[in-house]
Amino acid sequence: MTNWNLARFVIGAAGACLIGVISPVCFWNLAAVAQTGQAIFVSYPRTGSVIDSRSTFITGAAPPGAAVTCNSEPVRTNSAGFFAHVVKLKRGENSFSLAAGSLTTVISVRRPAAVVPVAASVLRIKPGSLEPSENVGVVAGDIVRFAAKACPGASLQVKLGNRTIPLYSAAQRAKGSRINLGLDTAFGVAYQKGEVTAPDLYLGFYKVGCDDSFSGVKAVFTAVKEKKSVSATAPGGLTVMKQPAIYHTRHNDTIIRVGPGQARITPWVEGVRVTSDGYKGAWRRLEVASGKHLWALGEDLAPELPGSPPPESRVSTVNLLSDDYGAKIGVPLCQRLPYQVEQDLKSGTLVLKIFTATADTDFVTADIEEGQIHPADRASSRLIDYVTWKQKTDGLYELTVHLKKKHQWGFFVDYQDSTLMLHVKSTPLVSSAGTLKGVTICVDPGHGGREPGASGCNGTREAVVNLAIAEKLKAELERLGARVVMTRTADVDVSLAQRVQIAIAAKADFLISVHNNSLPDGRDPWKEHGTSSYWYHPQSIEAAKILKDGLSKDTGLRDFGSRYQNLFLCRPSQMPAVLVEVGFMIHPDEFLQLITPEFQSRVAASLAEGLRSYLTEVPAN
Repeated sequence: MTNWNLARFVIGAAGACLIGVISPVCFWNLAAVAQTGQAIFVSYPRTGSVIDSRSTFITGAAPPGAAVTCNSEPVRTNSAGFFAHVVKLKRGENSFSLAAGSLTTVISVRRPAAVVPVAASVLRIKPGSLEPSENVGVVAGDIVRFAAKACPGASLQVKLGNRTIPLYSAAQRAKGSRINLGLDTAFGVAYQKGEVTAPDLYLGFYKVGCDDSFSGVKAVFTAVKEKKSVSATAPGGLTVMKQPAIYHTRHNDTIIRVGPGQARITPWVEGVRVTSDGYKGAWRRLEVASGKHLWALGEDLAPELPGSPPPESRVSTVNLLSDDYGAKIGVPLCQRLPYQVEQDLKSGTLVLKIFTATADTDFVTADIEEGQIHPADRASSRLIDYVTWKQKTDGLYELTVHLKKKHQWGFFVDYQDSTLMLHVKSTPLVSSAGTLKGVTICVDPGHGGREPGASGCNGTREAVVNLAIAEKLKAELERLGARVVMTRTADVDVSLAQRVQIAIAAKADFLISVHNNSLPDGRDPWKEHGTSSYWYHPQSIEAAKILKDGLSKDTGLRDFGSRYQNLFLCRPSQMPAVLVEVGFMIHPDEFLQLITPEFQSRVAASLAEGLRSYLTEVPAN
């Protein structure tokens, strides 16, 4: 049987077994087919893959008990015949011959050739290396970076209009200042991807002056060596913006970043007005306070007419209100201004930053809309101790909400007309001791449909294993009395945004996303494995630790840690949200357990108990 046919059989067998996962009986049938079909199944990598790494790992399945080799080196396998083997990659084509007795299969992968620096013997400026590489809008005082790759030993300069800017070898600069331009990260680990600095890289900068008036001006680079010269023009033009532009956000959940394509802050709702004083390619730079800039994609912003009034408002009062979500802190403004929320568990506070706002705050009123509701029964009274404010800097108003308990259960920001609302979630109310009655939990089986996730040693897709565990978790939570909402119940496409919206629409008290792990190329599955959990907002840290600790204890899986990670299913702030990586699909021993229904049930029971403990036994403070 060919590898392709065996792979097809694996998926078919998986579909035929209990809830889409290979049972022990089905697996042994699979092993028999592998043996009689004269084939070794390779799950990763596929022949013809291009892998830009110094090493990779080969995972797959062979007949149980067979001694497996790779290019004559012994391969570590488990009792089921699952294997993972790390191999080094040289530049160019790499061929690996796997053998188990009389069975053989060959896979080949290619590692791209190294980037060749410009030769010192050729006077040349490398095409595609020039910066600015895209159009840039700046104001006086901004620093513009110039870069080019050219033959070492040359003298380089940039002509920008009537300005001349010298460029210097980055290698020479790095020797004294320890600049490492070849550092990168993968899966949370820093590594040296390239040289500390390329010998052919030249860098320089220019600070825009008040008298500069560039309009789409492109930098012209000239390299001189041995009385010869060569020139090239950067693709990006430079424009000095004499007047800022006014924009407003086109839709809710507008992504706001601290730099072009860099870290996120609190997303903005539709209609937030903001001033833009620069751009870089598709990104718009937003001036939100004195010396403070944020960035958004231009496609998410709608331009307003020239001469529109700038975004600004005074803050005269703060209102404390209540609704069925919890407390509401209302800040009446004359228009929708930019904002950011910071959560601090140690001090038990939420800090609401309102940009382009100025304090004129005379009143903080409590529940003026509550009518006959007794103060003690109001969510604002139960959750909020007091509120303070400060004018942090020009155009930056900070409102600090001091909560009665340090433990926080969720928050979000929206606007009601032009009143900015910070919502604080009430503590989930369990109606029966020791159960989860009255609690709503959203369970998300990761991946599905066209997003299969990682592949196990025998080709089983992560999406299938995730769903099997999630369905068992649903049953365990319902047994404890919880209302459970699933983001998917079949192997179908559900977008990340849809999954989050399902949890929000259900008014979930908790969101748990069930996954199983893998590694990038260059790592060793036998060394890095185990169970782990991930959080984004501080309010989810404790839950992530409880779930991970419980899984490690109850299943015997190695503790792979609980950590921050910028994951979509961890980012919603409306409730604690944790993504759990139960085990590793590419670790032969862990994978063998993950496809076993009994082990899946043990995982589900552990997660359910962790959620029960977290949701019903939270600290009193």
